[in-house]
Amino acid sequence: AESTDDAESARQLYHQASVYYGLAKYPGYGVDANEVAAHRAQLQAYEASQQLNPLVSFSALEVTVPGGVIRGYLHLPANRDGAVPLVIGTNGIDVFKAEFGPIVDALISEGFGFFAFDMPSTGEAAEFPLRPGIDQIYLEVMRSLQRRPDIDESRVALWGVSFGGNPVVRAAHRAPKGLQAVVNWCGPVHEVFQISEFELGLVEDMYLDALKYRTHLPDASPAELLQAMDGFSLVDAGLIRPGEVTTSVPILSVNAKGDYVAPETDLELVTQSSQQGVLFYSGSDDHCPQDRYSATAQTVEGLVRHL
Repeated sequence: AESTDDAESARQLYHQASVYYGLAKYPGYGVDANEVAAHRAQLQAYEASQQLNPLVSFSALEVTVPGGVIRGYLHLPANRDGAVPLVIGTNGIDVFKAEFGPIVDALISEGFGFFAFDMPSTGEAAEFPLRPGIDQIYLEVMRSLQRRPDIDESRVALWGVSFGGNPVVRAAHRAPKGLQAVVNWCGPVHEVFQISEFELGLVEDMYLDALKYRTHLPDASPAELLQAMDGFSLVDAGLIRPGEVTTSVPILSVNAKGDYVAPETDLELVTQSSQQGVLFYSGSDDHCPQDRYSATAQTVEGLVRHL
């Protein structure tokens, strides 16, 4: 397609290839040569697709933070006039930065920029262990991007998907300057971090293995893994106090009903903790919104109101 100057077909095909390579890299622990090669190919295909996107000004950026470097993708509207509002987002422990799909297009169409990076402990941020304090990395990334002349420093939002929702909700309670909204897509904040050693033993191996590798404890016992998870509960940390408003930052929460990773009680706690908390559901009996196209549209509408 490229050789015949069919840029749009090439863009779509590169993106499709990035999706397939993204599946091939699973589980993304970086310990298997084929998995590592697939991840590298995913990033190359995604970058090629965005470089052919006529609506996007695309660049790969590195942000130095305490403990290492965050490598991310900055998408800006190609036809922007002046500084633009910015959304900064990560997925969770097994979905990486090149896998936001239609979310990028939806944000660009509203004139927003979008910076995607891997949640610390995953992908190209695997050097950082999964710890409760990773929200500080999000805030360091935010502050670095706010210094850019093409970013409106007063209009920034954070978007976290699955486990990535936990650090962005935590960041909302720090209420840094310029943070105008936070999106929590199916992020756990309390209940799942209360399970017993026996209950942890009933969790599927795929989830346990992911937590072990992300915490840099591949051989951890259930007791050791529970200790590593200590501190992730925002209730136990005192940041969320049931029935109280504990942050002025608007938080938009989205999930499927019946989610056992981030149950309805968690999402309700987050909503109640925000001065302008909003909660809606998409689907049921699964983890994360099931109709992501519809949920994306509603989420972006919410961001338009605040940014």
